[in-house]
Amino acid sequence: MSTATLIEGFSRQEDVWKYSSADNEIVLANISDYGVENADEQKVADLVDSWRPDAIFTNGDNSQAGTDYDDDVEPYYGSYVERGMFWPCPGNHDWDDGTLAAYLAYFDDSVDGRYYYAKTIGPITLFMLDGNSVTPDGNDADSYQADWLATRAPKCRSPWKIACIHQPPFTSSATHGSTAASQWDFEDAGIDIVFSGHTHLYERLLVDSTHYIVNGLGGQTIYNFSSPLSSSLFRYNSLHGAGKLIVTPTKLVWSFYNYSGALIDSLTLEK
Repeated sequence: MSTATLIEGFSRQEDVWKYSSADNEIVLANISDYGVENADEQKVADLVDSWRPDAIFTNGDNSQAGTDYDDDVEPYYGSYVERGMFWPCPGNHDWDDGTLAAYLAYFDDSVDGRYYYAKTIGPITLFMLDGNSVTPDGNDADSYQADWLATRAPKCRSPWKIACIHQPPFTSSATHGSTAASQWDFEDAGIDIVFSGHTHLYERLLVDSTHYIVNGLGGQTIYNFSSPLSSSLFRYNSLHGAGKLIVTPTKLVWSFYNYSGALIDSLTLEK
């Protein structure tokens, strides 16, 4: 296990660990690789806003240059950021300034100076992870960060537990491909779905009993697939889009839509 490095402004505090039961339905939107300031990002943002989600969570690359959040995020999702209902995880391009300083400053109300953190809303807890090799507490299965998840997630009493890490543990993408460092023991941690981006396409996979969603169609140039992995259940790379999670204490419904509003893929889990 790597030795933790504590740096200025970095905290390992979690927001909420005890689930306070609520029967109300929660709607979350998911985007990734969107920080590019173009017409496709605007179309995806319009789709997301039409859902009026309770919060938005991202799988990274919130700014293509790692510095231009006022241009890459604010015009599209600024109202959610200002309310603290926009929960990002950092991608490789968020680290392009070498320090993640611009990311931490812009998303301060949501991340509170943290590289990785947890958020609980209603019956779901999201573990937002930093899959980049430069992150202070490491990014592989033997890192302090992975130990943080392995220790905290099983103690979390939320019915649903989601993890987000930018670099996909598994993907059939012809660009980037599967990331060995991201292949943590999510199953033992009790994670229901692992979300990622990095490669600009959509794919749903099932590895053992854990579902993996690759959703990198937030606005960047779309990538191609190579030969599908045996664990790959669904692949799509025609138009940009976003995902919607509808969650109750006993049911989770995931749906991916392209920006024209067409339903492309869905997954329903029950407990």
